[in-house]
Amino acid sequence: SQQGQTMLADILIKIADVVVTLFIYLVLARVLLQLCKADRYNPIAQSVVRFTDPFLGPLRKVLPKSVRWDIAGVVVLLALGVLRALVNTGFMLASVGIGPLVLFAVVGLVMTVIDLYLLLILVMVVLSFVAPGSYHPGAVLVRQLTDPLLAPIQRMLPAMGGIDLSPLVAGTALYILRDIVLPNLLA
Repeated sequence: SQQGQTMLADILIKIADVVVTLFIYLVLARVLLQLCKADRYNPIAQSVVRFTDPFLGPLRKVLPKSVRWDIAGVVVLLALGVLRALVNTGFMLASVGIGPLVLFAVVGLVMTVIDLYLLLILVMVVLSFVAPGSYHPGAVLVRQLTDPLLAPIQRMLPAMGGIDLSPLVAGTALYILRDIVLPNLLA
């Protein structure tokens, strides 16, 4: 009976983690779309806005406006990051205080941004082989989201005869940041 209750609690925690993480990705997509100045008429971008508006809309009326940053989105991301940190630790972090909880949440959100960019870079590389120059709304958004990261690297790398090594350089830097630098912040 005790083992069954523990297993049920673990399952509920995993389900809560998945739901919160999926919502984090949606809100993060909205924040990044605005930050990268992606095409707001793109049907995928419009879907992200439509899904997140019920949660961000009321906050937008209260919080100050910014041209570049989606402040309501950042606030919701921080709240969701804290919620995910609490869920992932079985609410044990609630007893350590707000400082470590916020640090844990921010590091978790940065890792989520890195994971998203690693995925976007991989998708961009695959698209460059499968459908180079595609005008599909998904491909356009992937390019718009990865260009701010890859363009400075492309300018620094020497010409390689049509081969773009910027995804490899960016991916390696992101892996080092995610797997070496950030875990040491929590140690």
